[in-house]
Amino acid sequence: MSKRDDFKIRAPFKATYALHGDKNQPCAHYRVYNSKGQRRAKTKYFSKQYEFGSPESKAEFEAWFRKTDIFTSDFIGRHDLEYTVGELKYAWHEFKLQYVSSARHDHSFFRIVVDILAEYDDIATDDFRVSYLMKIRDGLQKQAETSGHRNRNWINKHIREVVKIFEWGSTRDFVDPEVPKNLNLLTNLTRKESPALRDSEQREAVPAAVLEEAIAVANPCLRTMLILQRETGARPSELRHMSWDQIDQSEDLWVYRPVHHKNSHRGDSRNIYLTKAAQEALWD
Repeated sequence: MSKRDDFKIRAPFKATYALHGDKNQPCAHYRVYNSKGQRRAKTKYFSKQYEFGSPESKAEFEAWFRKTDIFTSDFIGRHDLEYTVGELKYAWHEFKLQYVSSARHDHSFFRIVVDILAEYDDIATDDFRVSYLMKIRDGLQKQAETSGHRNRNWINKHIREVVKIFEWGSTRDFVDPEVPKNLNLLTNLTRKESPALRDSEQREAVPAAVLEEAIAVANPCLRTMLILQRETGARPSELRHMSWDQIDQSEDLWVYRPVHHKNSHRGDSRNIYLTKAAQEALWD
């Protein structure tokens, strides 16, 4: 687990309203903790236009405290508060990281979705319009046409995930339900609308002869990996984490049951059957 994911707000959440001496600015002092109980000090600054101790400054602190305290609960907002897009996407991202697999791809995908909204962080969630989403998509399309690095499906997938953020927020009192309803009016980008964008590429299997040539010259570790993939169709990450205690050798056809896999966070099990050739490769 990365340091960023490990250190976070944990229950019970406590914060102290104070005046920062060097900056002469109202602030809040609080701490974040990791799973080992180690802590770090954090400071949240409030508006300079309100004098420390004034009703307006204290109201800022109270609103921030109530919003921040949700990260010690089930990520439920408060219907009497107004949230920003930045606060919504942060809550959604922290929520997602608890339930997705540890695969780097999953974390990278959600991080990109969060970054897509960066321009609108300070806008109230209830003020986010479908035209803003259209502008984001237009920007992604222009980048893709210039670089050739992204395809149409990539853009549609990430835009749909942005809509899901607002749908998630609407069920948890972060945003008015009308907002995601309007965002869903934006349909997927079509080939007619984006003729310069490429379609997603179909991946073909490596020809058997090419694979055999690679196996013949590979080092022992890579050779075993290639044979196992040929025999089982297992994902590279599943093979990297394979251990003998996860392999059932009670029958002629062995069964590898990985603890962590693509759908492990859903509680699903996965059986990968090891043929005689796969078994021999493991023993070599």
